[in-house]
Amino acid sequence: MRIKPRISSLLKKCSLIKGDMHFSPVNAGASGAVVLSCNDKYIVKYAHSSIIDEALMNQFRNECAFYKRYAGRLDFLPEVVYQTTNDDETLLVLKKYDTIPPQRWDSALQKKAMELCARINALKCAAYSTHSWLETETELGRYAMIESYENWKKLCDKFPTQMDVAVLKDMYEDFYKIAAYADELPIPNTFCHGDFNPPNFLLDRTQLLVCDWQYTHIGKGIGAVAFFCDRGSDQGLTIDRKALIACYSKALHENLGVTVTPDTLTRYADISGWLVTFRFSAEYLQDSDSERVARIYNDMVEKYMTFSKLAAALPL
Repeated sequence: MRIKPRISSLLKKCSLIKGDMHFSPVNAGASGAVVLSCNDKYIVKYAHSSIIDEALMNQFRNECAFYKRYAGRLDFLPEVVYQTTNDDETLLVLKKYDTIPPQRWDSALQKKAMELCARINALKCAAYSTHSWLETETELGRYAMIESYENWKKLCDKFPTQMDVAVLKDMYEDFYKIAAYADELPIPNTFCHGDFNPPNFLLDRTQLLVCDWQYTHIGKGIGAVAFFCDRGSDQGLTIDRKALIACYSKALHENLGVTVTPDTLTRYADISGWLVTFRFSAEYLQDSDSERVARIYNDMVEKYMTFSKLAAALPL
């Protein structure tokens, strides 16, 4: 399928752009969709059932449904210029905003992101889409556990002096017991963005915006905070994890009327960060150098040594 001519046809049909169209690729946030900058004014996100599977198509339908309901109503959403969806394709056209370079992510902006996370958690969106799901730490998420384990073993084969396959096996076998402990912590399930990652934020002058809403689900919002901190650190941001969790705890109370202590949130954030690393990171590390792999692996093992004691105390 010729993607750009199809996108051009849809944009001309809706009379959004009548003259020439110039496209350039956008590397961040694609997740299976074709993401392009158009005439340096719009971001175009296009998905078609002929190029991605049904599960991914449902996620992009999910995103379109979210924007259809909330565009123009929430001040942290990008402006939607046009969108259309049918059984075979989705097209989402957003106003183009400034991306946020790493040096701009100071402590004040990071705290704004934590406040936004709590505002997102407070949305009453459980029924807006048939594609939303309840995600708990004991569920597999989007990847099978066995695949995650096999990906770690591949890295171990590649870097045998820096990794221990026996420790990987222990982590694999203890995963669900540690996840069960996290699930039982007294933290409410709320609406979640699903990919709360620094590159998914934009700036409209001083207003912080959040894009990429295809992974929305019901879960524990502190997991998003942990993900933001871990990914931000990996991207070179200076992260004060303790301060951000305290900020999120306060914002959670202000937006939901729920009181969860920073200590409880920290316990979940630490465990969630480990679970996410074991579940997903190995897939994306296959082409990384030994230094990066060793850093992430050693951090994962250090955390596991603490969490495995919790797992050992739980009944089978």
